[in-house]
Amino acid sequence: VDEGRVRGVVLKPEADGLLVEFELRRPASLTEQDGTAAMDVCKYKAVWAVYQEVLLGMEEKVVTTHKLGFEGEDWDYVLERRDAEVKEAAAIETARALGVGREDVVEVGLTLCRRASSCSSRYVTRQS
Repeated sequence: VDEGRVRGVVLKPEADGLLVEFELRRPASLTEQDGTAAMDVCKYKAVWAVYQEVLLGMEEKVVTTHKLGFEGEDWDYVLERRDAEVKEAAAIETARALGVGREDVVEVGLTLCRRASSCSSRYVTRQS
């Protein structure tokens, strides 16, 4: 059956597996019983390949938390106008610096910090 005949695919993750619901426009010569039998013997190698690739990637990664400091007096003004853009830029630059994918840099948050001019940004970062 041509791939274009499968439509309305809905993926439903459940506690013990994945349920896939879809509509199939099949030729009249292919009975529902024959279609079901063919699907029962299919190995679904591409589906399992995606599943295994994602799980292998998860096993190799650990999550750590880091803080960065950027000097400048007008960050509040910048963040009011372009908060999302600064977060994305920080995530992209961090990913590049670490040699990882952008998707590996998660939960980027920004916090404004006022400090005495005698305190270096490195000192403030270590204290927080």
